[in-house]
Amino acid sequence: MQNIVLETDSQTLMKALLSGEYDRSHGGVLFREAKFIMDTMFGSAEVAFVPRSCNYAAHEVARLGRSRDPDHPVFWMNPLPYFVNDILARDSTEPGAS
Repeated sequence: MQNIVLETDSQTLMKALLSGEYDRSHGGVLFREAKFIMDTMFGSAEVAFVPRSCNYAAHEVARLGRSRDPDHPVFWMNPLPYFVNDILARDSTEPGAS
């Protein structure tokens, strides 16, 4: 994977990744690390803003991830778990979800 597009519904995060404006904030070390990774690990890395309504599947999977026990990491291989397939199917069929 050489060229990536990172989509976010946070204009603050987008600004933090595209400028140095938040480098000295509380999360600045994370923003600097993310920018370093984007600059050194990929041929090109874009950051794009998309409305939250376009991120339904990502938000649902993140919500599920927040409820997991951090001491028990999970790796999803092919085939994806049924609930992920359900989220993706709902995202592609429901007008309000995407």
